[in-house]
Amino acid sequence: MIHQIFRRRDLGVIDSFIAAGILVVAVFTWAERSEMVDPNTDLADNWSWRLWQIGPVVFSLIGVWLLWRNTSKVPWFRTLCLSSLAMAILLNQYTDFFDHSVNLWNTIDPLFIACATVAVGTGWGRVMAQRQGMEPASPFTLIAVVIALGLAVSVFVNNYFVGDEGAWDVLDPLMILSLLTWAIAARRTNVGDAI
Repeated sequence: MIHQIFRRRDLGVIDSFIAAGILVVAVFTWAERSEMVDPNTDLADNWSWRLWQIGPVVFSLIGVWLLWRNTSKVPWFRTLCLSSLAMAILLNQYTDFFDHSVNLWNTIDPLFIACATVAVGTGWGRVMAQRQGMEPASPFTLIAVVIALGLAVSVFVNNYFVGDEGAWDVLDPLMILSLLTWAIAARRTNVGDAI
């Protein structure tokens, strides 16, 4: 049964939109219910809140990986999703459009961590293909993997353990730039078979 869930499917446009919508709604509703688990979500040493946030991270990792794997026929959809996530960060951080919504941040951050993890997996697959001579060698691929891994770890640690507001001033623009870079790469090259 597990094999049936995770087998490769070539989703069409409508199926891709539905899958992305289900993923975002699942992560958002889980994050929105955080106050039900513990109303003191602002405390730095709030372990019950941190444990509750494992759900969105797991949903995001599985959901983004499945979306990436199953949208190889519609790579522009990947670009749209990554660009939309970058736009959500931009609007929530630098405008009053979403009024700096905490629930939106609790949705964006696990999705970004998942996107960065998929970028690491895809990039590492390309590095291995380059080492086997299946692709032309490029040192930038390994550098991109290291940057994606560093961003995923930084966002995870700052969001769930440190909570340094000053770090977000650096991380938010880096998150936007990396998402837009991944969006370009997702559209220009179809690397869905790498993972």
